[in-house]
Amino acid sequence: MDLSSDQQKLLHLVAIYTRTKSGKQRWMKELPLHVAIFHAIRRGAFNTYDFAPSLITSHGVRLYANMSQEALHDMKVLREKELIEKLKLSTHLYEDIGAYRITRAGIELAKTIGPKRRKEVNDALACSACSRPVMFRIVKDVEEGNVKIRAFRGCSHCNKDRGDNIGSADGDPSEFFTIHPVDFKTLPYLPEATR
Repeated sequence: MDLSSDQQKLLHLVAIYTRTKSGKQRWMKELPLHVAIFHAIRRGAFNTYDFAPSLITSHGVRLYANMSQEALHDMKVLREKELIEKLKLSTHLYEDIGAYRITRAGIELAKTIGPKRRKEVNDALACSACSRPVMFRIVKDVEEGNVKIRAFRGCSHCNKDRGDNIGSADGDPSEFFTIHPVDFKTLPYLPEATR
């Protein structure tokens, strides 16, 4: 099957979080998966992926998150090729969310991905203490009546790769929900007829 380098890496990333060593498959919720993709982009695992603020709903709260449109497109491609599956779920707040997992065909194809590409993804997601993949979770905090949604990463194997502990929740806060200003310059466009 003809997949781009980043599509292969994305398939490997989904395989890491949705396949167990015993061969069982599990589902990964959409938002933690996007946090993992964002984290891998920030660490240089993907060549062509970028991210930009997108309005999303999480835990009944509308907020901006750094989403990769290229990754969303490639996830759709992987679904069309039946390499990953998507399950639609509904929360107690009647919010639609998705969950993903790799298919059997995806597992077979993931085995053929080159070691260099697998290593790039593995290194981007590895715990600094035990080298196993870190886990990502979304936490809803209520502080003085204000609701805050945060993304955290942490190693569930050794509990050592937690980064900065910020108090109300343990782990390293991902900047997934932090929108940074981007400097850019514009020039006025004057049509030829008005010059």
